[in-house]
Amino acid sequence: MDSNIIIIIIGGFIIVSALIILLKAGNKEEDFNPEVLMGLRGGKVNNPQETLNHLAIMEGIEGLKMEVAQMKIEIERIGELLEIHNHQEIAVSTSPNLNNWENFDQSLNYNMFVQKNNDILKLHREGKSLEEIARRLNKSVREVEMVIKLIK
Repeated sequence: MDSNIIIIIIGGFIIVSALIILLKAGNKEEDFNPEVLMGLRGGKVNNPQETLNHLAIMEGIEGLKMEVAQMKIEIERIGELLEIHNHQEIAVSTSPNLNNWENFDQSLNYNMFVQKNNDILKLHREGKSLEEIARRLNKSVREVEMVIKLIK
């Protein structure tokens, strides 16, 4: 290959890589500064209308940046809400008590259990030992212990 062609290819590669770097770093506000753009054109302002157009474009770009940032926040929030919703659906689908009547029956059974064993609970609240409660009520110690553990 001719040395001139190699130099042209290397120069083209350098220019392309510089453009890629500039485009990737385009998220910074200073890249869209009108003074920087005017500097790229050689520092000459040919027409005041062009300057106003560039400023309007820059304002538009800034507005779009703000909208994109807001959309990113909304997308993150929607993702979090979806995760919460999915966790709730999993919890509901895996719970054995899907029916409200079953929950009511269980609470009714619990209340009946508490009423039936109210004397054990009253003596326990007074600070009596398990053996003493069992002797007074003529029940086994294990039964008294089970009732107290189930109520807690």
